[in-house]
Amino acid sequence: MLTELLANLTHSQRDRLAFVELRVRFIGEMRRQDLVSRFGIQSAAATRDLALYKDLAPGNIDYDAKGKSYVLGTDFQPVFD
Repeated sequence: MLTELLANLTHSQRDRLAFVELRVRFIGEMRRQDLVSRFGIQSAAATRDLALYKDLAPGNIDYDAKGKSYVLGTDFQPVFD
């Protein structure tokens, strides 16, 4: 089912979601500004991408209000190879 959902996304969306996962997994945090800077998208689009990733992979990222960033979730399971 997840592969079907990913297949329905554009290549650009999949690239951005893979970047979210990569950054959180290996750096430990992700901010909207990271997507904006890396892909040249608007802040609203970055917010949508982060929300979409949370929907596709619940438990993979959690919002840290104090740090105003997304961090690695306790139930992390990679979506992308």
